[in-house]
Amino acid sequence: MCVSSRSVKKVALVTGGASGIGRAISNRLAKDGFQVAVADIAREEASQVLKELHGGRKRHIALGVNIIHKEEVDKAFRKAREAFGQVDVAVANAGITRVTALLEQSLEEFRDVQDVNLMGALHTFRAAAQTFIDQKTGGKIIAASSIAGHRPIPYSAAYSISKSAIVALTQAAAIEWAQHGITVNAYAPGFTQSKMWDVIDPGYAALGQNEPGSALKKFASGLSAMQRPGTAEEIAGLVSFLASSDSSYVTGQTIHADGGTHFVS
Repeated sequence: MCVSSRSVKKVALVTGGASGIGRAISNRLAKDGFQVAVADIAREEASQVLKELHGGRKRHIALGVNIIHKEEVDKAFRKAREAFGQVDVAVANAGITRVTALLEQSLEEFRDVQDVNLMGALHTFRAAAQTFIDQKTGGKIIAASSIAGHRPIPYSAAYSISKSAIVALTQAAAIEWAQHGITVNAYAPGFTQSKMWDVIDPGYAALGQNEPGSALKKFASGLSAMQRPGTAEEIAGLVSFLASSDSSYVTGQTIHADGGTHFVS
């Protein structure tokens, strides 16, 4: 595997880095030359991912972290800094979804989604920013939003609300932390083939919205200009740009990678 033209000698911490889009991001950043801290609630899966990263176990580390707990996130950043000397990029990728009609969704389930998608991102943002400030190096924070944060998806209100909040969090953090040399941006995937569809597809099928196994194709072909789902690797390519020096004058932005599902001006 060759190192990309964005070859660097820096460190990235990726939450939710052991599966789906996060796994693709971990792989892409390793290919770009980053040393990667693969942070995931599934510690063993994160450890397995190290085998496929460019440079292998000698170059990267796996961290077990539940992002709903601030102290675990803070500890993950400390461990990454101890292992590599510093952290340069934080990717707040971890997230969950639930497919439930809004009137039927329990408050507990609603809060669970916010705890992971919003509060988990907030913990990651703050730990990253404090790390960058302590290092006096500046840095890049990159968050996972979604097209659902621009236009809510039916039966996914909790998820859509959390991803809309990520847009505002990204902008607020970008304004406050620019003085420290920190840029903050988000990526908003469209209908992308990932592990999350293992939850979404049966949820919609149970609600009578589609035949089992057809939800991703139905949404992508019916709502996107390109009429196909995206791949995790395509989303990782956008994150690669946001993690690179090529994006040095970009901050506070949420960039869609959705095959032309939404057009934002």
